[in-house]
Amino acid sequence: MNRALIKFVLISAVRDKIILSLLFMIAFSVSTSLFLGSSAIIESDKFAVVYAGSLMRVAGVLGLILFTTFSIRRLFDSKEVDFILACPISRPAFVGSVVTAYGIIGTLLAGLMVLVLYGLYGDRLFLDGLTLWGVSLVMEYILIAAATVFFGLYISSAASCALITIAFYVLARLIGQFLDIADNTPMGHGIKDTVMHYMLMIFDGVSLFIPRLDLIAQSSWLIYGVTDSVIGYVYVFIHGGVFALILVVAAIVDLLRRQF
Repeated sequence: MNRALIKFVLISAVRDKIILSLLFMIAFSVSTSLFLGSSAIIESDKFAVVYAGSLMRVAGVLGLILFTTFSIRRLFDSKEVDFILACPISRPAFVGSVVTAYGIIGTLLAGLMVLVLYGLYGDRLFLDGLTLWGVSLVMEYILIAAATVFFGLYISSAASCALITIAFYVLARLIGQFLDIADNTPMGHGIKDTVMHYMLMIFDGVSLFIPRLDLIAQSSWLIYGVTDSVIGYVYVFIHGGVFALILVVAAIVDLLRRQF
């Protein structure tokens, strides 16, 4: 990795006022959660906590995806990437540096969200659940940053890259529900059921390459704590790290095959 390149990406984030934009999104998410929580008849405080955590999580992902997508695209459109790669920096180091820089932004964003939740609802939160929620949110943002860099290098259109990355995130969030539906779908012996059976088998295979983001950063941890003994820090780090590494390697391979 190259420290100068990491600093360059972070400076561009400050220049584009992405931090201010994300702060506005967090403030909007908190305000919306307070409004929605107040409409609940019972346990309005818990509703507000869940809404705040969920809205800030999604707002952070969307902000990170959009900033990373257009930042990567600007590097290519302005020919800055040609200048950077002409310097004594390898292509793997370039990918690692930009992913690290966007991961730092995601980490700061997740840390800010934890502080906001603790400052507003500290007496109503499970601290162990809040800590694991924050750590898993960091890993989620690093994974999404790696995915956005990969799609940004592979796809020349910024809009298409953003849409595909958002679709990837939504699929990763809903993959658990899809697998549950597939496991509980009754099967008969007709042609339609046979086709459905093979389609479900294909979906099960595809699910092996999709991160289970539905299992991490669960909003229920904030108010009930971590109830599943399987999901812990080890699972979060291994799961997020493996998928992020796969995406980084894929981005490096794609960049190595490019001709500038």
